[in-house]
Amino acid sequence: MTYDAQIYEGLLKVRSLIENPLDWCKGTVLNASGQRCLEGAISATSYSTPKIYEGVRVYLRAALPEHWRQHPLCCYNDNCTTTHQDILDLIDRALEIARPCKPLTVPAEWVLDEDKSEAVLVREAELVAT
Repeated sequence: MTYDAQIYEGLLKVRSLIENPLDWCKGTVLNASGQRCLEGAISATSYSTPKIYEGVRVYLRAALPEHWRQHPLCCYNDNCTTTHQDILDLIDRALEIARPCKPLTVPAEWVLDEDKSEAVLVREAELVAT
């Protein structure tokens, strides 16, 4: 499995740990009821693999609303206006950014676009993701 795929999988694990609102909390990494904040979910799923742990955090920080990017993830999680849905949306944006590229199947018919200054191949049909 590639490094990018491992990070993507790590993000999926983070999401699965706090997907249910009853499993998510604010103000502590892990509370007595077993609820985790975003940082707690990241630690639980990837702390033993430092490169994946850091990679997951990098993608989550990149997915933060711009005005939050200079703050730690825990500040976003614990902010009084942040909801559980906000956290899931953040993870979903990170997943979209981290999504590993899938190989593409292309049609056999290619034509040269002669209107371009450089030789550019243009397909007659759409690429179809596999």
